[in-house]
Amino acid sequence: MDKCGLPFHKQVGTPTFMQQLIAMMNNKEMPKEIQMRIAYLIQKWGLRFDKAANLPIFGQVYDALRNKGVEFPPQIQ
Repeated sequence: MDKCGLPFHKQVGTPTFMQQLIAMMNNKEMPKEIQMRIAYLIQKWGLRFDKAANLPIFGQVYDALRNKGVEFPPQIQ
């Protein structure tokens, strides 16, 4: 995502894709390392695209998960 443009960001930023990530993150059979990597990516995208009017889902998903008490890695800068 760091080196991709808006067309790719829009493909990743779909409700279907984000729901799949959340399902994998919440799957207790998924290794903890993978769960935390997904949490890290959701956090990273949520912070990075927070002000992007054309990609609101990233911030919405991140905020919703934080409000539910999902544990994220220490906040990145």
